[in-house]
Amino acid sequence: MGISPEQLDFERIRGHVGHHVVAVTYGNPPVNATLECETCGMVLYSADPTTPAAQPATIWQFTLVQGGVVVQQVLAGEPLENEITNLAIVETAKALGIPLGELISDQHDAWSELLETVREHPDITVSLSLITVLQLEQKDATNGNAHRRQAGLRAAADRRRIRPRR
Repeated sequence: MGISPEQLDFERIRGHVGHHVVAVTYGNPPVNATLECETCGMVLYSADPTTPAAQPATIWQFTLVQGGVVVQQVLAGEPLENEITNLAIVETAKALGIPLGELISDQHDAWSELLETVREHPDITVSLSLITVLQLEQKDATNGNAHRRQAGLRAAADRRRIRPRR
């Protein structure tokens, strides 16, 4: 990992020869890293972790709305088409009060029949569609924007110093 000349030029470095320069990270886990001159109290270079590029992902989405309220919303990976379609059939039939034994056994035909029946019930809306979303790197509960906003408040307490070799 190097610093390009545009980010930290010769004159800027030369002005701090003989000063006490340290590398510091802020936050736990780190959300920012800097090179700082402690003699002058100046930040020479600052960097945030790189944000991963968003990748398109195709997933199935089933939504059941009753009386204007989302009762159920399910997302499933593209390979789970049969499973989410079965779930959509079961949950839609339940919302309509139709026993599963009364539905056509073919999955596609059963779903089509339920969609026709739903049109007769203005208080119920269902959808099952293949959608494309932008997927970012998965983060746990301690990462992300909320943590980044709080990092500035804890920065001084969480400072870690890495001293250059002499």
